[in-house]
Amino acid sequence: MSQLVGRQLVISNDAGAARPFFRRRTGLPDGVEMTLVFFRDWVIIGCKPERCPRLSESHEPGARVSAVYSILQIISVAVFTLAFGVTAMMLSPFNPSGRLVHWFARWWARTLLWVARVPVRLDGLDHIPRGEPCVLVANHASAADIPILFGFLPIQFRIIAKDSLFHIPVLGWCMRLAGYISINRTNPKKAMRSLRKAARQIREGYPAVVFPEGTRSRTGELQPFKAGAFLLAIESGVPVVPVGISGSFDILVRGSMKIRPDAQVAVRIGAPIETNGYTTKDRRGLAEKARMAVEDCLRRDGR
Repeated sequence: MSQLVGRQLVISNDAGAARPFFRRRTGLPDGVEMTLVFFRDWVIIGCKPERCPRLSESHEPGARVSAVYSILQIISVAVFTLAFGVTAMMLSPFNPSGRLVHWFARWWARTLLWVARVPVRLDGLDHIPRGEPCVLVANHASAADIPILFGFLPIQFRIIAKDSLFHIPVLGWCMRLAGYISINRTNPKKAMRSLRKAARQIREGYPAVVFPEGTRSRTGELQPFKAGAFLLAIESGVPVVPVGISGSFDILVRGSMKIRPDAQVAVRIGAPIETNGYTTKDRRGLAEKARMAVEDCLRRDGR
C-alpha cells in the first residue's frame, strides 16, 4: 500500500516484518534521486521536488483542493453548530421538557451530514417499540455516529454520553438543556447516579441511546460491551434494541479532523431483546447477547 504525504511517497511493507531504522540514498536510472527510510513496517521515499516532477506536479494540486474543501467543511460544521445551538438555547425556556432542543439537534445533524455529502440508509425502524421506552445500544466507530443517530432516528430520545462532551461550549450546553445524561466514567458513584437519572428518563417514556463499547473503536471493529447500559435496561424493565451503524468509520477516523465525502452509511435496527426474567446478575449475559445482535446487524449490511 502506498500514499503521497506532502513531498514523500509512503509505502507500507505488506509482509509486516519489523525493520531496523536506517536510510539509504539511491540514484535511479532516469536521474531521479530518492532517499529511502525504513522504519519497522514502513518505507518512506523522499525526493527533492525538482528531481521528482511526477509526484510533485500530479498529486499536489489535488491535495490542495482536498485540503481546502476539508477546511471549508470544518468551518461549516462550526457555523451550523453555533447557529442551531444558539437558537435552541434561546427557545429552550419555552419548552422545558427538552423536546424542542432535541428537534433542533436533529436538523443540526441532518445539515452536517448534507454538508459532508454523507447519505444514510435506515432499515428496521419498525423494531423500535412505538409509545414504549427502550434502551437502544449501538456500535461506536466514529464521532460521526452521534449526528447519524440524531439525524435519522425520527423519535424523541435521550442520549447517554461521556461527561467531557457536556463541557463543550454550545454543544454541551444544548445537551444539558435537552435532558441528555452525562456519565462520569472516572467516578463510579457519580456514574451510578447518572444511571439512576437515566432510569427516571426511561420511565417517563423517553428511549435512551447508549454506546456500550464505552469509547470509539480505533479500528472500526466491534469491541466488547460494558455492562452498565444493560443494568439500566434490567432495572427499568424495558427491552434492549440493537443498532448497527455501518460505514461511519470511513467518514471521520478517530483523531482526525478530515471529513471523507460520499461515504456510504447504513443504520440497521434489530429486533428488541426483552429483559423480562433478567436480574442484575445476568447483565453480562445480556450484554453479550446484545453485542451478538449488533454484530448481526453489521453483518447483514456487508461489514
